[in-house]
Amino acid sequence: MRTDHGLNRPSCSNSKWPLPPPHGPPYGRTVTARSIEHGQLTYLQIPAVDPQASARFYARVFGWKLEQGHPSSFEAPGMLFGQWVTGRPVAPDGGPLLWIAVRNIVDGLREIGAAGGQVLEGPSPDGPRLIATFRDPAGNVVGIVQEPS
Repeated sequence: MRTDHGLNRPSCSNSKWPLPPPHGPPYGRTVTARSIEHGQLTYLQIPAVDPQASARFYARVFGWKLEQGHPSSFEAPGMLFGQWVTGRPVAPDGGPLLWIAVRNIVDGLREIGAAGGQVLEGPSPDGPRLIATFRDPAGNVVGIVQEPS
């Protein structure tokens, strides 16, 4: 087991080229070597105009946990960590598309609208799953996906 005691990474909010996260999980968590698989997505930086507004949105809609004292840093299910950053342009039209799992896509879209997001495309089939897209408070286009039951 290894432990990372606290946040020992530089702030990325004003950097044109944010530095990668340190080795090991942030937030003082202890994990076994088998907790994170080679090739697993584990760290994400999401562009934001107002990091705290984006943090509130993702916490409300998806239940992402915010780090005490560092509300622009988050932990999402599946050992995914990250932060909302202001030094990176918002991705409204291009670049990779982030897909977030939801239990029920209709309820997810309802909550997205109630939290200040903008639904772009309603539920549509994609193989055995349902997908939809929305614009978050900063203007990023993000997808949600409901896997078959």
